[in-house]
Amino acid sequence: MDLTTLQQAIGERLRYRDVPEIVGRGVVINAISSIESDVTQTLLDILPTQCKLVETYSPVLSIKKLGILTLDFAVPSMVLANNYETGNELLKRLGYIENPEVRNAYRIWAAIFNSSKAARRDLMGLGDLLEDINGGQTYFKIEFKVDKIPQRLKGVSLRDFDSRLPDDYLPREFKVKRACFTNSKLVWLHTYGIGVSIL
Repeated sequence: MDLTTLQQAIGERLRYRDVPEIVGRGVVINAISSIESDVTQTLLDILPTQCKLVETYSPVLSIKKLGILTLDFAVPSMVLANNYETGNELLKRLGYIENPEVRNAYRIWAAIFNSSKAARRDLMGLGDLLEDINGGQTYFKIEFKVDKIPQRLKGVSLRDFDSRLPDDYLPREFKVKRACFTNSKLVWLHTYGIGVSIL
């Protein structure tokens, strides 16, 4: 599937709805092992009763290295039956199209290889996004800002991290930075300013 067809397919199938009313709300996380219950019990007014935390990466590494905590909860598809965003304007806002980083990456690929190969390269991961959408799962995504990272953790290389937080780090209140309902857990991939992979 070429990139134009991919973009069109995603624009038709992606569903997304922001949940701005909980931005700034505090959620006390007592321990890594209790993240699911801590969040669901605090957000009873937002989350449906049938939801489950989807563990896709280490929350400890996310807190230590990135200073954020992003969680995905699987929820019933009915929460996105209506009142959702879709289309190319959404993809643009999420950084999947018309992204200056990818245009620069295309130029690098064209210089290393040739322009025709660069044009076919799915640098933004549209194929992965479409595959995730086609999985048929609906998610509640929530991102917390980590305001107080211990100084002894800053600047430590990833290979030196272990799977634990300092004993005195939790419990702690985390503030909601953003949240949404969507049918892909990859929707925020290009909103972190980390850059795209060209190799």
